[in-house]
Parts: sequence; structure tokens; C-alpha cells
Amino acid sequence: MKSKVQRRALVVALAAVLVGAAATALWSGLPGRASDTRVWIRFDAPPGSRPLMAISIMDGDDKLPLGDLSAGEEKSLQLSPSPDAQRQLTVIYNRDGERLSWHSGPKPAGIGTEYWLTVTADGRVAARECQRPCAPP
Repeated sequence: MKSKVQRRALVVALAAVLVGAAATALWSGLPGRASDTRVWIRFDAPPGSRPLMAISIMDGDDKLPLGDLSAGEEKSLQLSPSPDAQRQLTVIYNRDGERLSWHSGPKPAGIGTEYWLTVTADGRVAARECQRPCAPP
């Protein structure tokens, strides 16, 4: 009797593993997942500096508002442009009432990229980027 119960438990456990593996494979294979853009942005300014305001980040046909960024603060986001969209990361922000922007170089469609952006106190952007998968700097 015990062996029947054990066999059924083993079958249920194996089924759960197979269903989980299938779900993971389907999820990771969804269109656009491989071409996601990940962005980390930091405002490297002395404490008490006025924040960067109204930050928007876009890549291809996907755009997200990031809000404001205080001195020393870092935020991250993920964009999911269409796999065939023309790619170029653009960051638009206000610093002391001045509208500024930064653009990466063009990227091929369907390629995932990660960006680490540092905005300096004077509003300039220093960028590090890599094609996914990659290790953080």
C-alpha cells in the first residue's frame, strides 16, 4: 500500500516539475523578452542639490516616466520595446529648469541592452552599456 502512495506522490512531484519547466520556457520565450532594455540611473550630485525633474526614458516604441531623482538617489526600470523596433535609448530630464536629453547610439532590433547611467551635478550623462546577458559594472 505504501509503495502505491509513494509512486503517486512521485508522479505528482514529477508532473509539477514538468509543468513548472514548461511554464518557465514559455515565459522566457515570449516575444520581446530577449530584447528588453534594463536601465539604472543615478544622480551623482552633492547633498542639497536640486533634483532632476520629470525624467522620461524611452527605447524603441516603449517609454516610461521615471519621475524625479534626488542627489545621490538611484532608480532602475525595464523597457520592453517591440522586437523589431528601431532601438536607441533616450533620457529626457529637467535640471534647474533646463530641458536636457541624452541619447545612446543606435542598437540593432531585437537585442537586449543594459545601461548604467550617471547624471552629474552639471547635467551631463556618463554611460556604461552592454549587450545582455552581462555583469553589472
